[in-house]
Parts: sequence; C-alpha cells; structure tokens
Amino acid sequence: MNSYKYVSLLTKNERPITVFEYHQQKGKKALGKQQQGENRNISIINDHIESIDRFEEDDYTFASTKDMNTMKGLAGKRVAHYQQYDHITTVPYVRGRAKQLFRDTATKEPQNSYLNTLRSKKGLELSGERSSKEGGLPLLLFNINKRAVKADEKWNPREMRHQTGIDELFEMIGEIYKKNKDSLVGFVGSKITDINVAGLSTNKIINLTDMVEKSISRLGQRAVQNIVTGSFKNTAYIGMQSGVNEDASTLPRTNVYSISEYLAEGQVGIKRVEARTQLDSGHSRVGNFYSVRKNDLLTTEGILAAIQLKIDDKTEDHLGLKGLMGKISQEVEVEKKAESLLDEISISVGKGADYWQNLGGGEYAVRSKNTFLEAAKEVIVRELGMKSSKLSPETKEFLNTIMFDDDVALSHEALHTQRKRLLNSGIQPYPVGEQKGKLKRLEF
Repeated sequence: MNSYKYVSLLTKNERPITVFEYHQQKGKKALGKQQQGENRNISIINDHIESIDRFEEDDYTFASTKDMNTMKGLAGKRVAHYQQYDHITTVPYVRGRAKQLFRDTATKEPQNSYLNTLRSKKGLELSGERSSKEGGLPLLLFNINKRAVKADEKWNPREMRHQTGIDELFEMIGEIYKKNKDSLVGFVGSKITDINVAGLSTNKIINLTDMVEKSISRLGQRAVQNIVTGSFKNTAYIGMQSGVNEDASTLPRTNVYSISEYLAEGQVGIKRVEARTQLDSGHSRVGNFYSVRKNDLLTTEGILAAIQLKIDDKTEDHLGLKGLMGKISQEVEVEKKAESLLDEISISVGKGADYWQNLGGGEYAVRSKNTFLEAAKEVIVRELGMKSSKLSPETKEFLNTIMFDDDVALSHEALHTQRKRLLNSGIQPYPVGEQKGKLKRLEF
C-alpha cells in the first residue's frame, strides 16, 4: 500500500524510520529489467515524499539491498514490515491530520485557482463539506490509468495489465449511471477528453484529469480530490488496481473499488490487496477498500498480460496479442483456441506447452486450470468479435446494486459482508490463512 505517505503523520514516538530499498549495480553487470523498473519507482516515491511538508528529516531514507540487510540485523525485533501499516489511514487522528494537510494545501496555488475555475464552470460550491449545495448528491469517481506505450515498443505485460480501457470504462459507467442518474461523474488520473456515455450530459461531468498539465503536484492533486469528494453525500471511487487507489481511502465518505484480474487464488502484486478486503471488518458504510477481481472489467490486452505474468513474471520474452493469435490453433471451438493460446504463452517463455495445466497442486491446480481457461476464452471471444458486451450478468448485478446504498437499513458489518459476498460471487475468496500474521495490524 501507500502507507509510507502517512506514517509521517503519526506522533514522534510512534512513527517509524521508513527505509526504501533500491538495487545497486555490481561491477559491469547491468541490472535486469525488473530491477531497473523497481529502481524507477524510487524517483516516484521521492516525488511523493518531497510533496509532504510535515515530516522530520530522518523519517525516510533509501538503502541498497546490502545496506538494508545490515539495518535489519542491527534493528533486530524492532523491524516492522510495511504491511503492518497498511491500515494507517483508518487511524482517526492520522485521518484528521491528513485531512488538515489536504485542506491547507488546497488553499495554496495553483490548487486554489484550479478549484475556483471548477466552481465557476460547473456551478458547484465545492466547500469541502457536505453542507455544500451538492452535498445531497453522490459522486462516481473513476481513476484513469493509461500508459504511454510507443507503437514500436516491445510488448511488456506489466505496462498493459491494469491499463484502463476506454470502451470498457464507458460501458461500466453506463451500467452504473442508468440506475444512479442523480450522481455526478468525475475523472482523475491520466488525461481523458472525449467522454461518451449514453444519457450522461456534460454538466454532470467533473473532469480532473488536467491537473498534471496545470502543474499541480501529487499532494496538490490529492488535496483537490479531497475538497471535491468532501462536498458530496458519498463517493464511489473506482479504478484499475494501482497504488493511487490504495490511498484513495483517505478521501471523505468514500468507498474504494480496486479492479484486477481473477486467476485462482491471487495474482502477482494483488494478494495483499485482496487480503485487505477479506480482513477488513467494515468499520463504516463508507471509507472501505474493496478488491474487485473481475476479468470482464479489464481490457483484452490486460487479461492476456495477467495470464502471462502468472505463468512467468520475470521473463522479457512474452509475445503481444497479435503475435500469439497468429500462432494459435485454427480449431473452430473457442475452448480449443483458448487451450492453444495458453500453450503458446507457455512455449514462448520456454516452459513447454502444458506448463499452465500444472500450476500448483491438488484443488488449487484444478482451480488454476479452470480460471486460466476462462480468462483465455475471454481473450479469444473478444478478439474474434464474438461478444457484444464485455460485462457478464454477475458483473452487471454488482455494478447495479452496491454503489450507493448508504441508506440501506443494515449494520455496517452486515453491509460490508454483503458487498464482499457480491464481490466474491462465483470466485474463490483469497485465503488469508498464513497472511494473518504478516498482516497483523499495529494499533495506535
């Protein structure tokens, strides 16, 4: 999670020294592509840290793998894994400090001018409080995650796996909006201009995706979102799984729905995200985080990328969709084509045609094989134009029934349990099991 942004808001006696690990080149041997990618995250992390104006100089540090291991040895039992801070934004006084930080930041430039322009264009008050004239309305807020991939660039499943598909996005919005026509619809993240959803007029759209080009910092962007969401009755924040979603739970009266793939019991990089949903007790009707594992909400390339990373997340030899489709069987049956696609993915990384059929053992192996086949079939039917709607009936039910229900006469826990049941309908919930110890929360 993005807890590192908020541990500096703990009191001096409670907050840790946060150490970020980077890979150091040894001699003339170049770092691998994955290590290079992880090192690139350091500059992003540094940008986030520099945008926080309330931390002590020694709150954060960076260390090579070698130095990190030395530090762990010296610290002994005082080492805490960052996962233990995942819930940091649910600590009341931390949320209070974060809210104040965002409110103060929103009054500074260029955030203040940006919000004033938005108020003028949309005729909204946007006071940051529910007493705003729009305070009786719900807000649908979508995070757009687009990657700048060049046409001649080598296929990289990590870049495509959780990219927002515009067609998929508009179909999803249309499904939600037709039963929530009082809602305003907002967009944050990557730039989007041509918004085309049946029945959605421009006066109902709040487009915040131009904040980067307006030179608003990462902290400033969160400050603007805080003011906007704080002005509405409640917010459903929906986006492809990413770190941006993970700290969206700091937004006022907001439930976060983080979309990722379903390939048996978890996938590279989302196991803890899913575990967070399963462990969360549902402390209120809003302010919760939900992991949404539904392949039909991903792009076709995103589903393919998820399968490839599950088969091999280290190799640089994965082929793109067109290259694989040119190799698959000419069998008429969709299932045969799907099996052939999975074979070709395995062959392309040197693992043998039947590798995908033997992941794990026992019950897990059977479930893995079935989920792989279903995901591959989804790729096939889309690529061959055999599917008019990407959304399954189960996904439509989910989208239509749980977004704005804060007036439902259920307890917080019962409502949270109902949401999890809908989210896990027809799929295997991630078994927290041994994760409980690692995910044990620190209490403040």
